[in-house]
Amino acid sequence: KEFISQLWNHVNPYTGLAYKDEPAIVFTEVINENDFYCFPPKVPHYKEKLTKMYYQWMVDNNREIPENYDGCDNTDQAWEFRYSIQKKYFDEMIKYIKDIGVKIPIAGTNYQTTNATMQTMVNCDFADGHYYLYEFGLWNEYVKGIDQRCMMAQRNNMLLVGQTIEGKP
Repeated sequence: KEFISQLWNHVNPYTGLAYKDEPAIVFTEVINENDFYCFPPKVPHYKEKLTKMYYQWMVDNNREIPENYDGCDNTDQAWEFRYSIQKKYFDEMIKYIKDIGVKIPIAGTNYQTTNATMQTMVNCDFADGHYYLYEFGLWNEYVKGIDQRCMMAQRNNMLLVGQTIEGKP
């Protein structure tokens, strides 16, 4: 929250306006290309912290505690836990961002590869599903190129159809 406050209250030296009042910024997101379903914590410290949170969530919600529990596993219960903390995080951060005076639409994340992630963003102003029209080349020699294929023929574009929130742009 400290970073978010510093970012949005920073004054653009060229316009004299805080970023939260800058008309050139038209929308934002809470976190870029991340979610708890595709990218659960791998760093031991954070994975342990998440597992402790999972244990407490099971206790608080009167859930059966499996012998080997892990907040990153793929059980329905672990997914429900991750849903609850991701939704709470998005809701809390969006409220905070609006409370400090940001008036533009806010999305949770632009990496929506599961229905669970989409459901955590029901209180967001919009869903940001997009496709890069160039070839990154990240996994090979880093050389960007223009993707010449028809957009509608590409599988990744079809994934955008599922990246919507009912009643939201």
